Amino acid sequence: MGRQAYPLNTPRLHQLIQVPMLAAGLALALGVPGAAQMPALPQLAGTPAPSAPANPNQFIFVVAGDNRPAKESVKTTATFRQIFTEIGAMNPKPPFVALLGDIIYGKDTSNPKLISAEYGRFLKVIQSANVTVYNAPGNHEMDAKGDVPSANMQAWYSKHTQSLTYGAFTYGNSRFIALNTDDLPGAGDCAGSGAPAGAKKAKSKPDGDLSQAQLSQLAAELEADKAMTNVFILMHRPIYAQKSSSQLAQSCRDQLLQLFAQYPNVRYVMASHEHLFYQPSTTQPPPPPSYVVSGGAGAPLATGGYYNYLVFTVNGDQVTFEVRKPGAASAAK
Repeated sequence: MGRQAYPLNTPRLHQLIQVPMLAAGLALALGVPGAAQMPALPQLAGTPAPSAPANPNQFIFVVAGDNRPAKESVKTTATFRQIFTEIGAMNPKPPFVALLGDIIYGKDTSNPKLISAEYGRFLKVIQSANVTVYNAPGNHEMDAKGDVPSANMQAWYSKHTQSLTYGAFTYGNSRFIALNTDDLPGAGDCAGSGAPAGAKKAKSKPDGDLSQAQLSQLAAELEADKAMTNVFILMHRPIYAQKSSSQLAQSCRDQLLQLFAQYPNVRYVMASHEHLFYQPSTTQPPPPPSYVVSGGAGAPLATGGYYNYLVFTVNGDQVTFEVRKPGAASAAK
């Protein structure tokens, strides 16, 4: 697949509109003045800590999303295993992989033994590549049946992955922020338990949610990251999707869009949830941030979709990515 480069020539106009006041204003609006930044995001259980970059301004990393099986099962998909076989064989090997959620089938609060087994099989696959792996969790690991956020599912996620449901990490000249778009509902959250803004009737399946705490920490994080060359957002439910029904709740989208637009160093917002590859921008190059959906790591494909993962290259403030189809390289030999 082709490589796309997005040079960043946009003037830093945010300095003229007092971005610090915008971020602080959002935190105050959320009721958390002086909010803390995002917590440090641990890598997933059994994967190594990332090695220090030889050059902090030049490195690669891999992004993939939605590797879950089609039905409730401990089995992993052949596509997912192929992707990690290819990652393990890459030369140079990427220092880390960022997953975008739905790493297990999940959604069964009545069977913790099955959930544990699903995580065990998943971890075995990612550990085989001997590479650092992070995850921005999806609805399948955060929710119970009916896509209702579950405290049990979220606790089991942290227990089995030894990671957090959201957080951030730094690699080289870049900051990576993983969001939980199926946060537990509560007062001050962006979607009101996932209900889409302006909906006349409640939907049977919520459209995701971010808590007040997570939103305020995100605002503080972006303000603190102004000096970083690049910021990347990792999330499961997309802000822009091929089908509008796959998008994050409108009220959450509106808040995130407004926030991301204030920081020109937010290069990419990467999501999955739709089982395909999709890039909504029609401008070349698109203004930062660029929005990308990559949900082709093994789950049943959407109409017109294909299995895929992304290999990003960072060269200073220039960021490119290549869309790869698992198995394509071996098939060409």
